[in-house]
Amino acid sequence: FTNMSLTEGKRGQQLLADPLLNLAEAFTTEERSQHGIRGLVPPRVQSLNVQAQRYLAIFQAETDPMKKFMFLSELFEVNVNLFYKLVTENFPEIAPYIYTPHVGQYCLKLHEVWRPKQALFYSLEDRAHIDEITSNWPRPEVDIVVVTDGGRILGLGDQGCNGIGIPIGKLALYVAGAGSDPRKVLPVQIDAGTNNVALRSHPLYMGLNRPRLQGEEYFQFVADVVSSIHRRWPKALIQFEDFGTDNAFELLRRWQNQMLCFNDDIQGTGAVTLACLMNAARSRGWRDLSQERVVIVGAGSAGLGISDAVCSAMVKQCGMTLEEARSHFYLLDINGLLGTGRSDLTVDQRRYQRTDMRAGMNLAEVVAAVHPSTMIGVTGTANLFTEEILREVCAHCEKPLIMPMSNPTSKAECTLEQALERCHGKCIFASGSPFKDATKDGHTLVGNQCNNMYIFPALGLAACACHATKVTDNMLYAAGMALSAQVTDEQVQRGQLFPSLANMRDISARIVVAVVRQAVEDGVAAMPEGCTNDEQLMQWARSKMWVPDTHH
Repeated sequence: FTNMSLTEGKRGQQLLADPLLNLAEAFTTEERSQHGIRGLVPPRVQSLNVQAQRYLAIFQAETDPMKKFMFLSELFEVNVNLFYKLVTENFPEIAPYIYTPHVGQYCLKLHEVWRPKQALFYSLEDRAHIDEITSNWPRPEVDIVVVTDGGRILGLGDQGCNGIGIPIGKLALYVAGAGSDPRKVLPVQIDAGTNNVALRSHPLYMGLNRPRLQGEEYFQFVADVVSSIHRRWPKALIQFEDFGTDNAFELLRRWQNQMLCFNDDIQGTGAVTLACLMNAARSRGWRDLSQERVVIVGAGSAGLGISDAVCSAMVKQCGMTLEEARSHFYLLDINGLLGTGRSDLTVDQRRYQRTDMRAGMNLAEVVAAVHPSTMIGVTGTANLFTEEILREVCAHCEKPLIMPMSNPTSKAECTLEQALERCHGKCIFASGSPFKDATKDGHTLVGNQCNNMYIFPALGLAACACHATKVTDNMLYAAGMALSAQVTDEQVQRGQLFPSLANMRDISARIVVAVVRQAVEDGVAAMPEGCTNDEQLMQWARSKMWVPDTHH
């Protein structure tokens, strides 16, 4: 559906200045007279299709990734319909310039290239005015909120107030990927300070020049913000994004049973990786995940989220106990293996502490001892998967799954070309940021992108459209399984683990159906009226997807 062509009573320059309403040269002759914009735009009426051709040509002619990113950002700020028409019709080409990998470089430089954004900023200095800030958001309805404190931006660490680029990019994918209404999304930055001394002391940095607030005072500040947002929009989905690991898990524990919310770094990453491992198992001829031996380097929110999601799947599918499922995992952090004798682990890391292996073993030692079938990197450390380590993995597994998941591309634990060469074409490959397929010595390695954008846009649309009261673990499991099911056996045998991003709305619709069915089964939503089968649910899901203006 789309009602974006409505002018909301605005006229003339005020109408053209509203990015949600502006159609630029697509306004008809009659509309130009009716709304006081005759002469304020060039005389020839040009459809959004024609305008999109012009902007796509400009985008494709630019070779600098940062300039491409800024070009799209500036278009978004003046013409939302045109922006989303361009993105939805060219999703695989443009998505990397909305989010990973290029949003990372944008966040690093945001204080130098800042343009005013439609977002809410809550800082420690505003603690007495939180409800006032919430009430200042001009649009009465909000369905999806993405909130960050900038504590752990991709693999780039603490970026403080520069982190606002992440919620803006994520929400663009909610709209483009699954059809959330762009009038009803809200990016939020919580400024609790930053421990990035170089950034906060920079004269152009726009956030508070102070260290991060910590402890219970920090959690109370976040609670004040989240509660204020929830009071104004009680049915909105709140996504926690790029918080530091300890804070991320604690916030999820405190809020996941209190309101409609989830953490994409933990739960979204887990769901999309589950889909990846399911299809890797199919490519090996495995019936389930029971033969997996998974080494994960990086025991933060992503690594633990992946472990929890896959362990839960093993319990559901393989008849394992939770303890048995966890025994298939070997997690390392900066101090090596989470093994016996480690006393420095968080409560969440202790779930995966091994009692049969010594603490502190490095990656090469663990790989040699374990012979993993899957190796996942979520460290933000480039080139961590060395030639020695990759060759050792391949020596003991016929089709190992190599997953350098860190974003942006510059932080990936290895490149696709390195995996292809070092594994002699034997491995399956999936990464967080995009890599192109490559061929060497007759072996082609498919550059699967195991990115959360497959999951969170559909999860968000489903949860909001069916008025779910919470996001359950089963809903995320259903999303991951619905994603994996959209890859054919033939594609899996070629090493393709995910459906093509060119069909993003179709992918999302199928995931929406699965998530809504699971929400109903879990008792957190009612079946949409008139939906008694999957075909009707699919039609309902598509009817809930916003599309760019179709009348101009």
